Amino acid sequence: MNVFVRTSLLGLLALPLAAQSSGFSAGGAIIYGFDSLKKVTNSNVGITVNGAFDATIYGSDIPARISLAYANIPGKQTSYSTATTDGHLRTTLNLIQLSGDILVASGKPELKGVFGLSFNKYSLNKAGNEDTTAANSGNPSAHFPAVDDKGVKLGLRLGLDYTINKSFSAEVIFQQTELAGAQRNDSLVRRGGLNPGWLQFGARYHF
Repeated sequence: MNVFVRTSLLGLLALPLAAQSSGFSAGGAIIYGFDSLKKVTNSNVGITVNGAFDATIYGSDIPARISLAYANIPGKQTSYSTATTDGHLRTTLNLIQLSGDILVASGKPELKGVFGLSFNKYSLNKAGNEDTTAANSGNPSAHFPAVDDKGVKLGLRLGLDYTINKSFSAEVIFQQTELAGAQRNDSLVRRGGLNPGWLQFGARYHF
């Protein structure tokens, strides 16, 4: 991501801190992943929980939200067979995410659009055995899809937030994140270009 995007993200995350009114909430959601997520875990289902701080942006009536979330996307086992060995692989994703959202008013007071950016720290939980022989170094199916989970990745959030009553709201959020590139220092050919994306369907309790 370029410097402009990173600077914009930092600014967005700081907006609620200058707000005149605030509130806390806790939420949870079911994750339904696209092929870009399934490429990593061989599965498209996960869960996420979060705590959030809601406020009005200073000097305006625009609501904003900063949240900290944990997500778990369990991996599903895959199998492979090569001339040298048979094996099984499973990769589970865990995610810590810090995000900043702006809640955009619509024609209905209970319905708001969500636009946000996020910082994402992934960790990979790998189980199984790779075929690391030189003869199969170019066979991605015999290798874990990713091995490098270092660094903080950026992401985009778009969705809808619906207020049910004073205490509860529902939301659907599309998320697109970065994870791993070509992994240039790895001698084994992996799937590469991994940018998990998903929809999450959740509810939130406002304290």
